Amino acid sequence: MNMQRWTRRSLRSGLIGLGLLVLLPVSASADPPVPTNYRSTVVDSPAGIDARIVGGDSFLVIEAPRGTLVEVPGYSDEPYLRFREDGTVERNARSAATLLNESRYLTGAETDVPADNDAPPLWEVVATEGTYAWHDHRVHFMGVDLPSRLDPRGGTQLVFEWEIPITIDGEAATIHGRLDWLPDESPVLPIGIAVAGVAGIVGLAARRQGLGAVLGAAVAGVAAMVGGAWLALGLPAGATANPLDIALPVAAVVATVVAAAAMRARPVAAALLTGLAAVPAIVWAVTRIGAFQRPVLPAEPAGLLRGLVALALGAGIGAVAAGLWSFLSAGAEELGRAED
Repeated sequence: MNMQRWTRRSLRSGLIGLGLLVLLPVSASADPPVPTNYRSTVVDSPAGIDARIVGGDSFLVIEAPRGTLVEVPGYSDEPYLRFREDGTVERNARSAATLLNESRYLTGAETDVPADNDAPPLWEVVATEGTYAWHDHRVHFMGVDLPSRLDPRGGTQLVFEWEIPITIDGEAATIHGRLDWLPDESPVLPIGIAVAGVAGIVGLAARRQGLGAVLGAAVAGVAAMVGGAWLALGLPAGATANPLDIALPVAAVVATVVAAAAMRARPVAAALLTGLAAVPAIVWAVTRIGAFQRPVLPAEPAGLLRGLVALALGAGIGAVAAGLWSFLSAGAEELGRAED
């Protein structure tokens, strides 16, 4: 097989694979945490109950001690969650809260399956370690636009205070919290990291074209993989992760390894494919671009996640530029030899 035919087939296969990855439905999981301006905080919880918020204002998490029965009612005081003494967590499938909490914002799809708050509970096991997370609409703002009474030019502002009623071994108790709005932060530093990544990879490619593409794709893929794994792993039971946080970085790393392995035999085509291998990492960074400005991120420390997103974006763009440069330069050289 000559080089031109190998190049065409490799490009066609690579682009099809990358296209399928890009078209993966982000909605495959229900409303994973995203960068936001809202921070919900547990101010006070009953003794022995570990209650916290993950994802800024996305999920309420309760961890109940073994030997204690903790029950959480739904929005109409119907049975919703039950943390049993042995660590088993059960959810009432007939509770309206089960349907309403499937998404952070009510999209209308939650009404497709009827709920019956008055029917006997139909308990289903949702966790086994005494910890469970869910979208509780009492702890976050349900609107999309900024509440009218808040000043977007001001500092941190209270949106509202909230309460979640629970029972502990039959005794009534309450979890207290508050929701705050925080202003955007300056995106100068992450933008600077991204620009430096592009400049560094392109500068390296000016001296060693193939190496620039490989290094850029590798840095972008690893940065995306670390950031994606950080976001997707470690979430408590019930909290949903974005499947692209794993799929896209893994695709970038695997594609980079495959293309780099072909560098010696087919250096020109492999350099181009290596640059294209960075595309999934770029897509991942773009889906997390809100981290550049939003003050509340799904993972802490926020500064490290911002850096990973910026590095994946900058190194990925640099890899694509380096790969295209290598390919076009080689094509020009072949054309020059043909004319001679």
